[in-house]
Amino acid sequence: MTKRTPLYILINGLILAFALYLFLKHDDHETIFAQQTYWEIGLFLVTALVVQFIKALRLYVALYGATFSIRSYIKTYCKVTPVCLLFPYKLGEFFRIYCYGELIHDFLRGTVIVILDRFMDTSALLTLLLGFYFFSAGQFPPLVLLLAVVWGLILLGYYLFPGFYRFRRYYYLSVPASAHTLWILRQFARMNLVYQEAAQVAHGRGMLLYILSLMAWGIELLNLALVTKMPSAIRLQQQITNYMSAALTNGNSLPLQRFITASIILLLGMYIVLKLSGILQHKKGKNHENNHCI
Repeated sequence: MTKRTPLYILINGLILAFALYLFLKHDDHETIFAQQTYWEIGLFLVTALVVQFIKALRLYVALYGATFSIRSYIKTYCKVTPVCLLFPYKLGEFFRIYCYGELIHDFLRGTVIVILDRFMDTSALLTLLLGFYFFSAGQFPPLVLLLAVVWGLILLGYYLFPGFYRFRRYYYLSVPASAHTLWILRQFARMNLVYQEAAQVAHGRGMLLYILSLMAWGIELLNLALVTKMPSAIRLQQQITNYMSAALTNGNSLPLQRFITASIILLLGMYIVLKLSGILQHKKGKNHENNHCI
């Protein structure tokens, strides 16, 4: 069992307590599935389980090569994902970066990999949405166009950075040295380090991460189509737009709330089981050592 610092334990305790408060302050948990059949409730639970498994596998692949145990990784995933689902405007991602940086003992790499994981997730989402609107001959909503522009700018910056870095580095190395030029060179070196971390993962495992993201979003949207009784293309288009808008802005979407509730219950349940079993194993190991000493 890895020994955590008091600061790490304190931050985790405060964040998890606030996440639990956000979850419990809503008094509609009992009624959120009230109009659903047992088959539909089971479908949400199975969908949440499969989607979270695929997303956990995707991040594990991205983190491959770092030193950590499978048990620690699963426990960390089950802890940080409910926080990301509950906190508005993706603020939970900061906690996610912190915890994974602590897990692999490298906060820079943890930050880059979490951002890359979100980028692959967005890439898969855009692929499915653009494909759906194209084949259904629907009008592209502003949300999809905004995501496409942001995605394109990030991808453009990724491919242009190596040439930009070499050119600017050569330029600043050729001018007379000064405190200002040395500071700029240090900043470029940090930026290049971040780029190299991202490129190492993207070039070796990028396609696999993308395919796993496609699978996760495809299953989630398929569940949305099933629970809405496969309506017309226009109606399904509206459902998907509302669902994705709510996912991005923490807005209101009943199918999304059902998926989030199912995911949180499953993940927190698994986290509690892993946490308690770890404590019991730790106590059992101490008792075993004491018996040997006696």
